[in-house]
Amino acid sequence: MRPKASHLLTGLLTLLLAISLLGCAAKVPQVEAEVTPSIETTDTALSLDAESVQSSDTEADADSPSPDQESGDGPSGEQSGQSSSAPAAAGSQTPSGSGGSGAASGSGGSGGSGSAVMGGGSAATSSSGQSSSAPQNTTPKTITVSIEIEARTAYASDPAAMAGIASGGVILSRRNITLPEGATVRQALDATGVRVNARGAYIVGIGGLAEGDFGARSGWMFSVNGAFASASASTLRLNAGDRVAWRYTLNHGADIGGRW
Repeated sequence: MRPKASHLLTGLLTLLLAISLLGCAAKVPQVEAEVTPSIETTDTALSLDAESVQSSDTEADADSPSPDQESGDGPSGEQSGQSSSAPAAAGSQTPSGSGGSGAASGSGGSGGSGSAVMGGGSAATSSSGQSSSAPQNTTPKTITVSIEIEARTAYASDPAAMAGIASGGVILSRRNITLPEGATVRQALDATGVRVNARGAYIVGIGGLAEGDFGARSGWMFSVNGAFASASASTLRLNAGDRVAWRYTLNHGADIGGRW
């Protein structure tokens, strides 16, 4: 009996072991089935993270200015337009207003400025520039003075000798003449058109009547606004409204209210 019982016990244990092994073998595919989706899910998540990182790098590269943009090469409008369109090519659609902004910051902005200069906004600046570059008025300033030439003392002394020189002793009745600003008494005399004889700056004769024709003390003197001047007629400058008189004296000015 004992050997038989021993065999039965051994068989029973063997059967239990076989059943146990079968149960373990049945669980292995289930575990593999559970592990496999988890691994695939992890791989998918890692793949998505990699794509996200790659997309971020692409957008960062698109947003960063190129060396040409940083150095200022090329039109500003084209650079702005390219940087605006780069993110759209990477994936996200850029609103049409953004692209327009790039163009506006370049050629559009410049065009607006040029138009303003021509139309209205910068007209004052343009007008100021034209005013500064406009030709200045080069018309010389002038003055008006009056002048007379008379030899009444000589005529009173010898009317016959004055025949053909001065009617009644007057060579030139008082008249207004226009001269350049800063003109001298001599220039006023020359402007009358009466013949003048001079020795350098010294006036020797006027209208055919010369110094010494009526004696050693006779000759020509001039006054400005009634005052006889000691300065040379070639250096004394006139002002607007001055009254010039050339007078012939027989006695170094004593007979005409002056002094030689």
